[in-house]
Amino acid sequence: MAQLCGARSRGVGTSAALAALAARFWSSGSTPESVQERQKRLMARGVPKQKAIPGVKQVIVVASGKGGVGKSTTAVNLALGLAAYEAHVGLLDADVHGPSIPRMMNLKGTPALTDSNLMIPLVNYGINCMSMGFLVEETAPIVWRGLMVMSAIEKLLRQVLGIVQNMSFFQCPKCKHETYIFGAEGAKELAAKLELDVLGDIPLHMNIREMSDKGQPIVISHPDSPEANAYLRLSAEVMKKLPGSPR
Repeated sequence: MAQLCGARSRGVGTSAALAALAARFWSSGSTPESVQERQKRLMARGVPKQKAIPGVKQVIVVASGKGGVGKSTTAVNLALGLAAYEAHVGLLDADVHGPSIPRMMNLKGTPALTDSNLMIPLVNYGINCMSMGFLVEETAPIVWRGLMVMSAIEKLLRQVLGIVQNMSFFQCPKCKHETYIFGAEGAKELAAKLELDVLGDIPLHMNIREMSDKGQPIVISHPDSPEANAYLRLSAEVMKKLPGSPR
């Protein structure tokens, strides 16, 4: 509407303004641009260009469309699982709203700075970690806007893996019966729809939660447990997907 009003204020007729506006929805040829093509083109304008990260060969993203599903727990134990296979791993906590990696990795303090003003990650269990939790108090309220979030992640810091079915089943501690509380086929159905692989199932187990809260991830504190083995299997599947890794 602002473009139309501006056109009329310069003496351009309504019909001419509408024609000019309509022309924007056409490609350089005679074929009209589809809605999907237009959306893709417009979205590309706001997507930052991919940049290499010095010293980092592969980037593995752990993400979800909802909160409270165990992204941080999965990321921590996946990182430790990869390290168990002798991979050199760094862990970036991109959660600027409620960073929990410092607690799970039992890390406190503020990163030191190099002579060139770059932050030095904190290290525990052989994993280099960087988190917004190192820069602000855990209980300090922060108001973030979209561009601020992007800027923060860019400063702290880019290939996506398949689907991890976290909290996939509950095993009774007495009879060992496995109950799929959230359904057994949800991840497989979603993976088929998105043409992705299911990388692994992680059980809903009290030890995973308790050890994470204590800063002693299950892969470190109980390396021979079934829960830790689930993360190790996940780590093995992720490594298979990395370019250059033997299948």
